Amino acid sequence: MKNLVVKLTIFIYSNFINGLSVFNKKQAANAAMRVFQKPRGKKITSSNKAYLLKYKAGDLLVGSESIAYYNWPKTGKKILLLHGWESYSYRWRPYIKDLQKLNYNVFALDAPAHGLSSGKKFSPTAYADAIKSMVEKEKIELIIAHSVGAYAAIIYASENTTPRYLEDLILLAPTGKLQDFMNQFFDFLKLNDKVREGFRENFIRTYGHDLDYFDSDNLIKKVTCRGLLIHDKEDKTLPFKDSEDIAANWPIGKFIATKGFGHRLKGPFIKELILNYLKKVNKSAVSI
Repeated sequence: MKNLVVKLTIFIYSNFINGLSVFNKKQAANAAMRVFQKPRGKKITSSNKAYLLKYKAGDLLVGSESIAYYNWPKTGKKILLLHGWESYSYRWRPYIKDLQKLNYNVFALDAPAHGLSSGKKFSPTAYADAIKSMVEKEKIELIIAHSVGAYAAIIYASENTTPRYLEDLILLAPTGKLQDFMNQFFDFLKLNDKVREGFRENFIRTYGHDLDYFDSDNLIKKVTCRGLLIHDKEDKTLPFKDSEDIAANWPIGKFIATKGFGHRLKGPFIKELILNYLKKVNKSAVSI
């Protein structure tokens, strides 16, 4: 039944947007953008919500949206955890106690239109704006981020080198080539060339750059903080090769290739890689 609903949804969107492109390419591209920016609402279980509310520290007003953020306080360096697409901050619960044992003052936020944050639209640049607000508010020194959260962190770090609070980026399976990522979306909805062309034109008008400007391997060249990059060779969501390209342009970043963990990169082994990195770079991270 679920597969039938998905196929029917794709059929409706595909025919509507492709049909609209015959009459107005720009409007068709705008319709495609609205679909692209809308996460499928991931239901938060009552127990997960109760956990987040227990540690909710407030809301950031970013543009017109209210961004929920959380804090597990300690006296050491401040670290910010960033989730990926259609996820939310509960993803990081397995990390909290271990980070606190290293005396980290742990923060997390829900991306726009995710978790307990408001909004119905999401974009990596809006996520980067939320990161900027959080880093400046709390003087965040380290970031751990997954998937599009890692991509948003790269966008933020490439555009905000001063004032420099951020010392380290830990990036897990970041989005790499934006054009390739968009092509996956276009192919999924079976959108025609006219819509794709209009989408690109709208993107350039909105952001002042073509899609390849926002490729992670290009943006990372401007990032001045050190870091750790982890990507799994069996990732079926975002290509491993993209992180190889990022690593080639980030000489002060350490690249670790894993196998068998897929895109989500969950489990004790991945956590241990991250904790070992933090112990090495942060001399003040004393186990307590």
